[in-house]
Amino acid sequence: ATLAERTRADHAALRAEQRTAAAGDGAAVARFAARLFEHVRFEERELFPACERELAPELLAEVARRAPKRRREA
Repeated sequence: ATLAERTRADHAALRAEQRTAAAGDGAAVARFAARLFEHVRFEERELFPACERELAPELLAEVARRAPKRRREA
């Protein structure tokens, strides 16, 4: 699978697991947590470095500009 295919599949699986957990399935919470942990590691180790290698700096800057900004709690 390509990096994009894996990313889409992981995100879909995370959404599905979240829905199952929200419906009261306690085991789904643990599965969601484990899958999220692995997905974040994949993004850090593979996806983001590939994007930095392959995408133009201007495009990366535009993505960063459009990304939702998180509020910091004081």
